[in-house]
Parts: sequence; C-alpha cells; structure tokens
Amino acid sequence: MILSPAYLRINWLFQPVSFDLVFWLLATFFILKLVQTENPMYWLILGLIWGLGFLNKYSMAFLAFAFLLAIILTEKRKLILSWYFLLHLLIGFLIILPNLIWQFNHNWPVVFHMQNLRRTQLVNVQITDFLLAQPLMTLPAAPLWICGLLYFLFSKTARMLRVLGITFLIVLVMFMLLQGKPYYTLGIYFILIAGGGVWIEKFAVKRNVSFVKPVLLVLMVLILLPGVPFSLPVLSFDQMAIYGQESGKFGLEGFLRWEDGQLHPLPQDYADMTGWEELGEIVSTTYQNLSKEERDKCAIYGENYGQAGAVKYFGKKAGLPEPVSFSDNFLFWAPDSVVMSILIYINDDTTDIAYYFGTVQEMGHIKSPLARESGLPVYLCRGPRNDFEQFYKDKVNNLKSNFNRRGHR
Repeated sequence: MILSPAYLRINWLFQPVSFDLVFWLLATFFILKLVQTENPMYWLILGLIWGLGFLNKYSMAFLAFAFLLAIILTEKRKLILSWYFLLHLLIGFLIILPNLIWQFNHNWPVVFHMQNLRRTQLVNVQITDFLLAQPLMTLPAAPLWICGLLYFLFSKTARMLRVLGITFLIVLVMFMLLQGKPYYTLGIYFILIAGGGVWIEKFAVKRNVSFVKPVLLVLMVLILLPGVPFSLPVLSFDQMAIYGQESGKFGLEGFLRWEDGQLHPLPQDYADMTGWEELGEIVSTTYQNLSKEERDKCAIYGENYGQAGAVKYFGKKAGLPEPVSFSDNFLFWAPDSVVMSILIYINDDTTDIAYYFGTVQEMGHIKSPLARESGLPVYLCRGPRNDFEQFYKDKVNNLKSNFNRRGHR
C-alpha cells in the first residue's frame, strides 16, 4: 500500500487528499469494527469521523452515503435501528454545521466550484480511463485489493463483511456516474488491501503453500519498479519525458493523461512543478526594474491561482505586493478597488487589458517546454485609461456578489 504509485505521489505532494485518505482509512476501520462486533457505540466514532473528514474534503460524504446504502442492502441493516445511529448523524451534522452556514451565507461556492470543475475537467473523464486507472494507481497492491474484494463479496467465512465489498462497489459506481477523477476512490482501497492479506494468509495456511507469500511479495516489487518514476521525482524533467514516452508502449500511458483527457510528455503534477519559479523570477525582475515611485503604484495580476500562488511564494524575497487574482479563493482576498498606474499582468489574453492601458509590453515568458504553461507571457502595462479603476471595481464586485447571498438576490 505504502509503495503504490498514487499514495506515494499524493503524500509527497502533501495535498489535502493526504488527510482525506487518513479519514477514509479511519472510517473503514471503524465500519469494520461496527459490523464485526455489532456494538452500536462505534456509530458515535463514525459520526465524529464523517464530520471531521467532511471539513477536510467533501468527498467524505460519498463514503458515508455508500456505507449507509450498503448496510441497508445487507442483513446488517438492523444496526441502523438504534438511537446511537441517530446520535451519530447528529454528531456529524453539528461538526459540519459551521461550514454549511458559511456555504449558505456565500451562496454555496462549492456548487459553483463543482460546476466549473465539471465543465473544465470532469467532462474529459471517460469511464474506460477511470476503470483502467484503478489498478494502475495501486499497481503493486492491485493483486491484494482484488483478492480482498472477492473475499468480502463471495467468501462464506467473510459473509458478515459483505457490506465492505458492497460499499466499494457503490463508491466506484457513484464516481463513475458523476465522472469523478480516478483518484477519488483511493481511500476505499485500504480495507480491501487488508482483506486481501487475510484471504491470502488463509489460503496459504489451508493449502500448506507457504511459498505463495514470498512469491507474491517479489511479484509486487517487480510490478512496482516501472511505476517508481511516476510516483516519485527520481528523474529529471527531460529524462521523465523520455521515460514516459517509452513506458507508454507497455500500457503505462495512463500516468500521462491530464485533466483535459489528452496524453502529454509529463504527468500533470510534474508539468505543474516547472515554470512557476521561472514565472516568479520574471515578475520579480520586472518589478525591481521599476522606479521607487512606480513600485509604490504597481499591482500584479495572475489569471489563475497557480500563477498568483507562484508570484506570492517566489516573490517574497523581492518584496512583491500581494498578487490579485479572481480565481478560486484569491477572489475573496482581492481588494474591492485599486489605485495604481502600473500593472504587471500575467495572462496570454490581452484583449481587455490593451483597451484599458496605453502601453502593454511583454517582459518575458515561461521558456521551459515541459511546463504546463509553457509560453505564458508577463506584460508590463502603463497609462491606465478608459476609467480602468471603475472597470476593476465593477468587475470584482460583480464576481464577489455571486458568493454573497444578499448581493446575489
């Protein structure tokens, strides 16, 4: 499990998904304890996990729903006929209530985000690619979790754990129907991997074939090795591009598929990791070459949160002002109005900005051919005109009103 490509990749990136996996692991562990012991006290722990996991990432709701539906479909449905079940729902609800209130007061940004995600990314997710990615993400552990799934669903000795196999199938089907990204399912594999380990142990002991375990271990390591460069940055970008091209001949091209549904020279996470420092340097140099008076009246704009984040992070040493962006959470931090005469503008579309500034001069662009935003230009804009400050004020207030219940009305 630890050496599976997806888990390695996610955890060295240290994304919110890392914590999501922890909550899914905890949830499936206590689901196991609940169905094994039928002790309703475990409902209270699950209520706590549902709530905290939801605050980290809303995908926890899918696991909670899948388990509740699975338990209704099995003989374990009697477990919901308890005051502890209702109390666990109350505990989970009270934990997530502040977040729901915030969402309500801001006109449900999560809905806006998911609509945007579906329009720009999820629309490119194909069911075949989604299914093929499941064993690919968990490469060395795939034999284990497949055995675990079969064990939970069909073994007579694991009849009471059938709810775990059904929960997995419901999670899988839900994300397929909603065109979720393949990695959304990663948290459910922990319990299947454990189940597969139990089944293989039973099989080896019952048939007195102790060689099965070391053979399987060697096989898993051999399966792992080709996926290591996709899991950890052990190769340079140029070497990785060559490796990706060659490994595609052996069925590993799924690692090179991006959110746009197309295959690229590098995995998307890797392509995201190059170009940002270069962008920060271009912006920093442009800003430092301004006079003291110009720097005092300079603003920086990035079209997306990656660009704004790069400027914010790599521009610290240069003393850059806080970048402005209307992308995601940066919108909430954007000032309602601006007073400036110089704008450093990061975007490949200058249609609007050319109208509102007298001169628009390119100061550089990302040169790395393997960067996700290779060729992205940085412009220095001088001489605001056509009432730019009013245009900015109207635009930012308009965008923010979408997340203000009173303004939206």
